[in-house]
Amino acid sequence: MSAWHSILTDPMARRSAILQVDDADTLTVYEEQDTEPVLDMNQRLRATVDERHGWKGDMHRVASIPLVVYDQLLREGKTRDKAYMKRWLNDPVNAVFRTRPGQV
Repeated sequence: MSAWHSILTDPMARRSAILQVDDADTLTVYEEQDTEPVLDMNQRLRATVDERHGWKGDMHRVASIPLVVYDQLLREGKTRDKAYMKRWLNDPVNAVFRTRPGQV
């Protein structure tokens, strides 16, 4: 029989980590996060972008990625690969993380 224990809760990020110990004493950590607030904010930010201004200037907020997703990308070594992150951000599957339209 497995036992579940909450080991970390971050109410500000609406994130928690849960530790599972099974009968063979194998430990598994599950992370979960309520991503709805982040995705809702991304949608609102996308709606306010005036595309007539284009990409002028040096800095543009193009995405907001929930911590559990970012942590997974970090563990996979993807966050330091600029070409991979550019493809990932431009992939329509990941459009919910974008805060502005267009191509990165």
